[in-house]
Amino acid sequence: NSSRGLLSAPTMSCRDIHATNAFAFIIAFVSVGGIAVAALIPQWRVTKLVTFNRNAKNISVYDGLWAKCVKQDGYSGCYYYDSEV
Repeated sequence: NSSRGLLSAPTMSCRDIHATNAFAFIIAFVSVGGIAVAALIPQWRVTKLVTFNRNAKNISVYDGLWAKCVKQDGYSGCYYYDSEV
């Protein structure tokens, strides 16, 4: 017979607690890094407009969180979205 009741939680050793804290810290660090990268990356969606006409130029449109950029033969221009902040 065990002296513990049916509803008592199992005890964790000191090593288990440190491993759990380390794992939680790593997950939190990776999550914050992912959010920072997602917010700062300029290209969320890339659309390439390809034409088979020799006189027309190929155009790439980059949509991001803060701006939309258009690139054509090395020249690019960006439109920055208005911010409420």
